[in-house]
Amino acid sequence: IYYNMYVANFYSTFSQTYEQMGIDPSVSYSEQTCYFDESKTWADFFVENTIDYCRELLTFLQQAEQEDVSLTDEERGAVEQRFEELADSLRSDGEDVQQYIEDAYGRGASMDDVVRIMQDVALYSKMYSHVTDSFGYEQSHYDEYYDTHKDQIDTVTVRMASFIYSDGGMSKEQAAEAAEAFDAAATDEDEFERLYEQSLSDELRAYFEGTDPTLIYNVSGDYFDSAELNEWLFSSSRSYWDGYVCDLDGMYAVFRFVEKDTKDYRLADIRHILVSDSSAEGADTVAEIYSLLSEQDFDEEVFAQYALAYSDDSTTSTAGGLIENVYKGRLANAVTEWCFGTEHEAGDCGVVRSEYGYHILLFLDYGETYRTYLCRTAMESAAYDRLYSRLKGVYELEVDEEAVYSVVE
Repeated sequence: IYYNMYVANFYSTFSQTYEQMGIDPSVSYSEQTCYFDESKTWADFFVENTIDYCRELLTFLQQAEQEDVSLTDEERGAVEQRFEELADSLRSDGEDVQQYIEDAYGRGASMDDVVRIMQDVALYSKMYSHVTDSFGYEQSHYDEYYDTHKDQIDTVTVRMASFIYSDGGMSKEQAAEAAEAFDAAATDEDEFERLYEQSLSDELRAYFEGTDPTLIYNVSGDYFDSAELNEWLFSSSRSYWDGYVCDLDGMYAVFRFVEKDTKDYRLADIRHILVSDSSAEGADTVAEIYSLLSEQDFDEEVFAQYALAYSDDSTTSTAGGLIENVYKGRLANAVTEWCFGTEHEAGDCGVVRSEYGYHILLFLDYGETYRTYLCRTAMESAAYDRLYSRLKGVYELEVDEEAVYSVVE
């Protein structure tokens, strides 16, 4: 179960780069070479990371017992209720619950197994909070950390238009001319987006309808494979709408500097329903769901039930569509623009379209600033790692690797 959970989480994070990494989900991972280490298969990679995760989880579960940290009856019941609602939803749709569990978590897995493991995961999360709370960090510590790590935290937001050259397409000279012409014509952000949309094929234009593929958030100092470009982006003399054109090995790219992001904005908590069908039929489905939610005054509990029943985003649907600590660039640009383009109040609901389909969004609340979040998590992670290194010497765990590899298909 843990193995399948890890593979599913890896896919949800990196699915857009699977082709680049050479991963084919239809082929056994034991037959595919790992992108990160050619001496290993992807099965090796997934197994090793699953074992590492299980070691850490079990270590802290044992420490939780020592420190008398446990789930309350209410917390355990919340996990059970979530999966009971999932089972009810599957049955109402005529699906086989056991088959769903095995497809998602592995052959032989049962609902009871999954609930028990998810309760262990919930206890681990509670223990993590218990441990990090004990570190006693305050805002002054985070401010001090930021002052000494600005170069690792600050990023920039840019607009980018690319013109690819290849043997079967534009020549290098044609791509350079197209980039220069684009650079001269892109006088503002609206024109930049409009001109780039015009340059796309009909297929790509349809794919990106409703979103803006030119806007890139969270560009770090080593984001691009060009030292000259990165230096230009982070120059202290940079100002809004400064332009830069360069050859990035296979394409000419036109850049516009938008802003330096010091992460001093508040994170957002939302709930989310994805309807991946971008056709007119999908739009009708969205309109129907939105109307039903409106009749319930966009009640959060009702929204969570609808997310469980109707959302095509499997990574969030079982949590009622909950996505916490949303920052700029974490989700599709259309969702980012909705979350941060205007100030929201709890209960605000809206619909946007991205390259993934339609998103029904419910705003819950603002949290701490993204800067504080990054500083806090970096400090807590370092202290946590030191504690974990010590505890590994206290709790020795044995691994039956033959048994572990038996679950790999």
